[in-house]
Amino acid sequence: MDKCISCGVCVRACSQQAIYSAIDFQYRGIKTLIAPALDKGIEDSTCVFCGQCVQLCPTGALTENSVHGISRPSRSRVVKTICSYCGVGCELNIHVDELTGKIWNVTTDYDSATSMNNGRCCVKGRFGWSFVHSEDRLRKPLIKENGVFREASWDEALDLVAKKFTGLRDTSGPDSLAFFTSARCTNEENYLLQRFAREVMGTNNVDHCAHL
Repeated sequence: MDKCISCGVCVRACSQQAIYSAIDFQYRGIKTLIAPALDKGIEDSTCVFCGQCVQLCPTGALTENSVHGISRPSRSRVVKTICSYCGVGCELNIHVDELTGKIWNVTTDYDSATSMNNGRCCVKGRFGWSFVHSEDRLRKPLIKENGVFREASWDEALDLVAKKFTGLRDTSGPDSLAFFTSARCTNEENYLLQRFAREVMGTNNVDHCAHL
């Protein structure tokens, strides 16, 4: 906290915008500092690690672990997008290193006229972006043959899924199928899936991962 000037921006962000009041001014006089109540660790406070205090800190006393000790890219551009973690649709600013094409930070815009989250964001939207560049991320459909996965085209994969679906429905009945959709889809995509399940496949076995 050597850079902290006790301006209180992080305190107001936590109490008035995030509405968690996880941190506040502690002690008095020259011993004043900003910390969780009762000298508890941040993990034992009401903090949900949304990162609003980090983004608004004017001195760099609070920084993201993902960029700590790393210099800013010499050429960076901001791409506005919608968070993919749930159906709320929070607007995010993706900071992309133009030399490598990789994301190096995610922030929000408190003054955006198109934002429905008004600059607020949860911990997953702000910090959970490392999967984008993961080497384990699937980029093509995979079909399992003789216990081994092989890459396939989208047409081949979708044809196989359609064949399996209709085969199960015709041999074991519609209720032998169940459809599980995701909070990471849009509301419209979830609506289409339940219509497909009910009207095309003839089953009401539809569920949703309402927990992330």
